[in-house]
Amino acid sequence: RPPRSTLFPYTTLFRSVEQLLQAARVEQTSRGPSERPLVDVTAVAGDALATARAAHPGRELVLHAREALPVHAVPEAVLQILGNLLDNAVKYAPGPAPIRLEVSRYGPMAVLAVEDAGPGIPPAERERIFDRFTQLDSGATRRAGGGGLGLYIARQLANAQGGELLVTDPAPPGRGARFELRLPLAERARPRRVAYAASTR
Repeated sequence: RPPRSTLFPYTTLFRSVEQLLQAARVEQTSRGPSERPLVDVTAVAGDALATARAAHPGRELVLHAREALPVHAVPEAVLQILGNLLDNAVKYAPGPAPIRLEVSRYGPMAVLAVEDAGPGIPPAERERIFDRFTQLDSGATRRAGGGGLGLYIARQLANAQGGELLVTDPAPPGRGARFELRLPLAERARPRRVAYAASTR
């Protein structure tokens, strides 16, 4: 049987291809706001966190959310974005510091933020990391592997939902990284029309 070091590049390649195919399928379902389903992103965040907890049982993953926030978005796209951010936080942030997923309202936007206590991202690199096949040169990056496509795909999915994905300063500044997915709120929607409203966990 080939050693794991020999198989690792192929595993990374297969993962990258799978991510691209999944993103392509999601993007095909993304149209204008009126054609995207109305979802409660707080519920979607709860499901994303539950999936991440199952994948990383040794890490503390915490959800902070106070209210249901309706947006027009494809739930699979939001799940893929948050899954990528949570997986990255687990890879690059040392344990046992908790990883936070925070859902809040900021003006006309719903903000879903993933914050960790890892090495952080220098301000000069905060746009470059969203380029295709780009990874920061660090020991944690080399250990974690990956093809450098996850954040690129996540940002494309965010844009396809009418939102944006960016890196902001964590609180307190200078410690860890904070990624924010911002999606326009659908304030006039009635609760009974929400298509995705699973219970948060």
